[in-house]
Amino acid sequence: MGPTKTKGSAASVPLVEEVRVPLALWREKSGRPTEGWVFPNRFNRPADLRDLARIVIIPALKKKKLVWKGLHAGRRGCGTRIAGLINPLVAAQWLRNSPVVALQHYNQPDPSVLVAAKKRLEGAKEGSD
Repeated sequence: MGPTKTKGSAASVPLVEEVRVPLALWREKSGRPTEGWVFPNRFNRPADLRDLARIVIIPALKKKKLVWKGLHAGRRGCGTRIAGLINPLVAAQWLRNSPVVALQHYNQPDPSVLVAAKKRLEGAKEGSD
């Protein structure tokens, strides 16, 4: 809708397979557009994400007895996961945040990361023989 907050914010966004594939399918279904909004409303303006959550996401989650935490919670969860699996600086770069923001918000304890770190450390030890 306008320029980014900072020059460093303007960049490509890396997408994991679980996001890339549905977006590619959506693009095909939308006629392979080369410009415009990814999710336009009927007036060709950006879709209102609050309406999307209210009309589509929340009802789907309720059927599965899951609780909606919001889109920002998903971003924070992604940042926390990247920070734990790799490091907070990578999370900052991925989400276009400052390293200070990453350390404050995405550096949360995650027990599953300890298991992954242990496996990585054991693999590094075996490779050094």
